Amino acid sequence: MFISNPKNRNVFDYYDVIEVIGEGSISTIYAVRRKPRADLLTLTSNFVLHIFNKKNDYAALQGLNRPRKLKTSYRHDLELKEHIYALKAIQKDQVSELFLKEMRNEISIVKHLDHPNIVKIFESFEHKRQIYLVMEYCSGGDLYERAPYPEPAAAQLMIKILSAVAYMHKNNVVHRDIKFENILFEDKAPDSEVKIIDFGLSKKYNMRHHQNSIIMTETVGTVYTMAPQVLQGVYTSKADIWAIGVITYMMLSGQKPFWGKKRRHIVDKIMRCDYNFDDEIWKTVSPKAKQFIAACLQMNPHHRPTAEDALKAEWLQGRESTGKVSTATMEGIRRNIIDYSKNNRFKKLALMVVAHRSSINEVMVLRNAFRKFDKDQDGVISFSEFKRVLAETDYTDEDLHNIFAQLDVNGTGVIDYTEFLAASLECQGRIEKERLAEAFDRFDADHTGFISAHNLETVLGHRNKHLIHEMFQELGVDEGGEISYEAFLSLFDQKQSTEIEQKKSEIRCCDERRESDDALVEETVSIPGGKFQSNPALN
Repeated sequence: MFISNPKNRNVFDYYDVIEVIGEGSISTIYAVRRKPRADLLTLTSNFVLHIFNKKNDYAALQGLNRPRKLKTSYRHDLELKEHIYALKAIQKDQVSELFLKEMRNEISIVKHLDHPNIVKIFESFEHKRQIYLVMEYCSGGDLYERAPYPEPAAAQLMIKILSAVAYMHKNNVVHRDIKFENILFEDKAPDSEVKIIDFGLSKKYNMRHHQNSIIMTETVGTVYTMAPQVLQGVYTSKADIWAIGVITYMMLSGQKPFWGKKRRHIVDKIMRCDYNFDDEIWKTVSPKAKQFIAACLQMNPHHRPTAEDALKAEWLQGRESTGKVSTATMEGIRRNIIDYSKNNRFKKLALMVVAHRSSINEVMVLRNAFRKFDKDQDGVISFSEFKRVLAETDYTDEDLHNIFAQLDVNGTGVIDYTEFLAASLECQGRIEKERLAEAFDRFDADHTGFISAHNLETVLGHRNKHLIHEMFQELGVDEGGEISYEAFLSLFDQKQSTEIEQKKSEIRCCDERRESDDALVEETVSIPGGKFQSNPALN
């Protein structure tokens, strides 16, 4: 969940610096950990059911309304385990207004993207003199660290990179600076995931336009990956595909296809599409790989494939690396998805926050499972892909459509990466308390130790006030009520949650006025991008 903090809030009140991991003339990048908040209130550990008005309106949880303060707190839970983040600090007085505009553009774009191979930006801080971005920490270096690559490894990496590019283009974003330096490995592991970073030069275009018809004119990017049309100042999203051809050439050979001692020499070669496969190293590279590169480096952009078509290239077929996921794990994920679809909206909201902030190690198996669902490697799960994996269940097509709709919390017609993680997290067992504490901390923006309707409005937007009200009703919270930490934790205790639901059912059955109640129809929430909307499929 992305958070844009109020101006002049000090980032170092929230994060401790571990070390400096990069320095430049205008920016510094730190490895940081989130610090426990010093102002956290002690919270209740009581948890009981009661009826809070004479009309038995709903069963209410004592913890959902403000109790007396006791000795337990979620400060301790936040201290149990740390995540490491990258903090990018930009000195505003060292950069132009254009650069600041690019930084704000990057924040605006990345916070709406949700793909396993696109870096996450979690929050931003802005002062008079600095802008700070809190991002995923990728410690494995960029593509230069491991170049050149054996052909099978290059193909596997290219599938992941192209998957991210196809996802961006489908979401009306053109990166415009795809290069070795902007593709990072998560860690030092041989099979480390890669992430595309640096969206400062990216372009978001209007939904009315098709990605291959919108014309861009700004000459931006890095010269060695620039398409001829970028240098001319008239280009489309196909400029990203040219860059894909350049980096594939470099991955396989360790050399740039267009090279010269001076910029004008490089530009001249690009404008003539003057490259070759003459060096000795190309004798060991397959014809299919060369064909892939040649297709991407077509002078005429109309002859270049789209990112989706490039994923279907013969060179890439059979090269997918989805990682290991046991049969038992896949079965557990199927069961958990069914259970998740029955959750109330607030728990789904909380799980989205936990999923978005989860570390590499916490979701590695689930990420591999996501790719087993995402057969066409486009970064989302369609209903046909979803149905294929759940085909062995006893559910009808109508049942599966309903379950799919409950997972599709954005109402986009597909299941995004974080939606899948949220629906699968609990199959790995009880979610660690520190992760739940961090999620609670995200909601409790005003540091009261409780989650109020106002807190959710801050996160989800005032336009969703009626849905937030319904969500609180679902939990049995009266107008103006608040959710305590202990009550929040109880949502993730299966035994307690079952007992609560049984008790609520008994109370409703005792009230004849509730016999016609349609059992609190579940709608949906969206965390990545800060959206929250009703899913038409559920109405």
